[in-house]
Amino acid sequence: MAYMEIKDIKVFDAEDSLSKALHAILGGEPIVAVTKDNKYVGCIDDRHAIVNTKDASKIKLENVMAKPPRLRDGISIEELLRLFSIEHFKALPVLDSKDKPIGYVSRVEVVEELLKAGLVPRTLVASVMDTPPYVISASETFKKAKKLMKELSTHRLITVDNGRLTGVVSTYDLAMFVEKPRARQKSQLISEVKRPEEKAIKDFLREPLVVVKESDMLPDALSKMAHKDVSYAVVVDEKGVKPLGLLDAKKVFSLSLKLLSPEPEVIISHMPDDEGWAYDDIKRLLLEALSKTSKMFDVGHIHVTIKEGKSVYKVDVSVEIDSRVHHFHGEDYELLMAVREVADNIKRVLTKLKDKLKHRKADIAEMEGPEE
Repeated sequence: MAYMEIKDIKVFDAEDSLSKALHAILGGEPIVAVTKDNKYVGCIDDRHAIVNTKDASKIKLENVMAKPPRLRDGISIEELLRLFSIEHFKALPVLDSKDKPIGYVSRVEVVEELLKAGLVPRTLVASVMDTPPYVISASETFKKAKKLMKELSTHRLITVDNGRLTGVVSTYDLAMFVEKPRARQKSQLISEVKRPEEKAIKDFLREPLVVVKESDMLPDALSKMAHKDVSYAVVVDEKGVKPLGLLDAKKVFSLSLKLLSPEPEVIISHMPDDEGWAYDDIKRLLLEALSKTSKMFDVGHIHVTIKEGKSVYKVDVSVEIDSRVHHFHGEDYELLMAVREVADNIKRVLTKLKDKLKHRKADIAEMEGPEE
């Protein structure tokens, strides 16, 4: 991976306590590696701060660590984009040939590489941002923020103070608490704070705020994000006042993947030898099912697994839709009929997602009220 900067990673033993790793996360590390017998076995990131415990010192890392994809030297930019598009990790570990962690690559490094390689679409931020924006007052409480996130099915809220943008608070931020006395700043787990539900949201804002305009070009906006070492930004109107949405690096990764591979790739596993003729028809049926909503959703690669039973074909399909993997199943005496069943299921799910998106936009419009 000589083409990309690899940052140093902190390493802990699988027998170490969760509190040790979280201390590093509270200090600003996006990810730390966990090893056993000097070999990588997993990682800890800021999501582990949400673990429901009052004593992280009694939990061993091997019992709670995550196991994200690991990066190796020589991985292609296309595969790197695919991993970061699907996975929800802010950073992924890099291992050497002996499975020893040697560093990590974060979303920010991937953004920088895309800019260098000219793989960022020359388009306006407005065409890429996630909408609608979900806004909350920075003076509102921790309890109110958690409730609103649940009601809106979102992981991030844009915070404002007297009409002025102040930041973005996420579910992960709410797992931390940042005390800001006069002389210094101290971070601690929310489980260590007394009556956290009464604390103001402004006490949980950790990352610097990056603001871009809807008319900014996407490469320029990403450059601002990379400079501040963050992977998302708030999109505002031309006056720089009203929040219109969020620009997320993961969304850009999906777009860059399309530049490298414009049409979603259909990958078929275990195709029966005597059914090879059906490959083009399978591809056509699945792509047609996704085509009507292709402008509304980002569709990634399509993975198809075929199992030939004694009397029926079983077809399992996984599809990346807006960076989330959806699974579909169909079975029939005829292979193409089983695929058509999957295609119909895909259409039904996309219709529900489309309706849900419309309802969200209507709800947020009602919450904001008429424009002045």
